[in-house]
Amino acid sequence: QEVVLGDGIETIGFQAFEMTGLITINIPSSVKRIEKYAFDECHDLAGLVINNGVEVIRSWAFQDCQKLTKIKIPRSVTQLYYDTFNVCHGVTSIEVEGGNTVYDSRNGCNAIIETETNTLIYGCDATIIPDDVITIGLSAFNSAGSITSISIPNSVTTIESGAFYYCRLREVTIGENVTSIGFRAFADCEDMNDVYCYAKTPPSLDDDVFVDHYWSSGVLNSKSYAPNATLHVPASSIGLYKNADQWKDFGNIVALPSEGISTNISEVDAPSTTDQPMYNLSGQRVGKDYKGIVIHNGKKVVR
Repeated sequence: QEVVLGDGIETIGFQAFEMTGLITINIPSSVKRIEKYAFDECHDLAGLVINNGVEVIRSWAFQDCQKLTKIKIPRSVTQLYYDTFNVCHGVTSIEVEGGNTVYDSRNGCNAIIETETNTLIYGCDATIIPDDVITIGLSAFNSAGSITSISIPNSVTTIESGAFYYCRLREVTIGENVTSIGFRAFADCEDMNDVYCYAKTPPSLDDDVFVDHYWSSGVLNSKSYAPNATLHVPASSIGLYKNADQWKDFGNIVALPSEGISTNISEVDAPSTTDQPMYNLSGQRVGKDYKGIVIHNGKKVVR
């Protein structure tokens, strides 16, 4: 279905199109506000145009729009919520229009960043976290249903609650300046194999950062998945991590493989196809989906 909205409409109200069969929607420039649940569970919504003029998009406005792949935020938007596009697992392209004074998607990062605070508030499977982001926001990657690897740069100091909740992460790289990780930030990442943490002092952890949840006899239970994963940390800090709450639960705590690797390499080669570990220019291990200059097989490689 396609609905044509008249140019005089200023607000799309609470639950206005919830659970309808919409396929495309073009929101005219006269609209200033999109209220909660306005397009919630529009599972067939694949085409979304939000024209310049919209200022506020409330929580859950586009929640669980499963076929939505592209989000473009116009320059007029000044108020978004972390859960505006909650569990839209199909999204692979995110853009904030240039000239927006509150949000940006700097360097084509495929994310929404609050400009003033350098907080990444919404990401997807294709997001590359910029190296000037300071905070990974509340439930920021809750919609990244297929992401398997993420590299958190050294600029980040805080990872907020639920940031990577229920992602399919197999490995994560945490930069050296992270000091705190929030409640259930990596919960239900049941496929996690390796965590590479470059912080010399173990970041403080809120409750249930590395747990899986499961139902038993009608009761929701949780258990740590850390005993089945390997934690890679600075060699000089292994003892600290072995005694730190939740960090000590990892089944194997070893020295980072990048320690001692030099980055003073001049040549730039084409990408290698061999399955060897890769590292960014900060010496952090990164996954195969990482974009940029990496160190691979002792050489700088452009990916």
